[in-house]
Amino acid sequence: PTQKPSLAPWKSSPPSTQSPTPRLTTNPSMSQPPQQRVRRDLAARLNKVFMMEGAKDQPKDVKSLRGILEGLFAKAIPRKHHRKLYRMSNQTKREDYERNKPAFVSTNGKEDRFKCNCIECDVDKNCGGLWKASKYPGISDGKDLETKKIHIVISHCKSNLEWIDGFTQGFLISSIHIVTKCGETVKGAPEWATIEVLPNVGRCDHTYAYFITTILPQKINPAEQENSIVVFLKDDISAENFHQSGHWNDFETLVKLASSENGFACGIEPGGIQHGTHIFFLSAYHDVETLFDFSMAEYDRNVKGYNVDETEFKSQFTTLGSWYNSLNAGEVANNVTHVCYGGVFAASVDNILRRDISVWKAVETSLARGNNVLEGHYAERSWGHLLSTPLQPYQAEALISKSDGVYMNKNSMHGALIRRPKLFLHIGVKGTLSSEILAESFISDIARLKLDGYRVAVHGKYDGGLHGFPDIDRLGACLWSEVSKQRIPSYMKEAAICPEHLLSSLNDFMNHTLNDSANLILTNPWLSRPGTADPLS
Repeated sequence: PTQKPSLAPWKSSPPSTQSPTPRLTTNPSMSQPPQQRVRRDLAARLNKVFMMEGAKDQPKDVKSLRGILEGLFAKAIPRKHHRKLYRMSNQTKREDYERNKPAFVSTNGKEDRFKCNCIECDVDKNCGGLWKASKYPGISDGKDLETKKIHIVISHCKSNLEWIDGFTQGFLISSIHIVTKCGETVKGAPEWATIEVLPNVGRCDHTYAYFITTILPQKINPAEQENSIVVFLKDDISAENFHQSGHWNDFETLVKLASSENGFACGIEPGGIQHGTHIFFLSAYHDVETLFDFSMAEYDRNVKGYNVDETEFKSQFTTLGSWYNSLNAGEVANNVTHVCYGGVFAASVDNILRRDISVWKAVETSLARGNNVLEGHYAERSWGHLLSTPLQPYQAEALISKSDGVYMNKNSMHGALIRRPKLFLHIGVKGTLSSEILAESFISDIARLKLDGYRVAVHGKYDGGLHGFPDIDRLGACLWSEVSKQRIPSYMKEAAICPEHLLSSLNDFMNHTLNDSANLILTNPWLSRPGTADPLS
């Protein structure tokens, strides 16, 4: 495997008065503090209880099972950190699940609801979209979206809104409420939208908190609450107004994700970052300890020329954690949480109302301090946590165990979990038994490898594209130097000719692997010449 860069140990750095420098922290389990290590091993300990299939003392009923779990939980975590083990989206779902739990206890090799096979794949319905927050259980197939009651709030300053009709095309919108703050005429808005003028404070985050506390109660019919979502938009979501790594989600994706069990959708799906010569993939989930240490000394990005008042940027709250505690929103259930950047997102009304109205009023009040204030950056990083359904413990554990570290950059996505794609290259010797056995095992276990986040390309096993990878049998001919090709015997000259589409096909396959945040295993005995395999990295 390729070597990891030299990175800092797994802990947040102490606050610094100097301009922060982007860096990464690794996640070696042996370097974790004892208490932290105990917490992160909890999911594995709980799974052992459920895997006692052949044990003589295996509990026969739910009550006994719960007793064992609670005892194990009490030993593993101090009382102040106790949480209910498995939280369902509502009380009815939890009761239904308790009644059916014995079917899960006897796993017998079936899919385990409380275990993640992968965090970025199509085959795991519970966890397959966790890394980028792109898929959750209960996500709609699109057929029932026309029955959703969709309400839109737009924070307007000076941009034309004629793009709204095209952005929401195909959906029945129940209401559009526009809050304009910069003294500019609202242009291009749908004729039936309501428009309200507010003082220019708190930017889009204040608009959203105000909408929740004041406008939303007027829009929602209690009988339709469970089938309603709110989409929160800025007046400009063009490519020119995109400052993060990743891409904008479309309207349908926002509605689908907000209608899932997660109850929340971010307008941006995260991408990757370049750190030296290495690429790392960013997760939508962040390490809470690092995230809560976030702060900023100043913020002067103002590409669109928004008016700025004389209010001091700095806040009485020196970190995001201290600001969050002031909201009285309750303790954070897991050590990772959803974070959404960009000021565009959607949420189910159920999840919005799950928080006490006092929390939203506290957010609104703190943002009313001025136009460009630090509290706005705290709020931006808190919407995902405040509005999404908390992860189950096994999901949080999977995210941590599958990550390679934490991104440290207080000017950006501070605290984001990161993963680094790896290339595993096996050269071996053509025709030897060990190479043949390895190649056969890769093909026979290709589905299992995909579950674990690996893609494979195996020499001699193309089989007409049956296994989904390109034909790499003559890859060496595409990478050999001209001097090396001249040394090929005359009867093997054809082997020194690079197939026309091989490199482009392999490049597409490797890019697709990167887009899936997967590792790549490649075997080819013709890459043995020194330096031949270097371009693959």
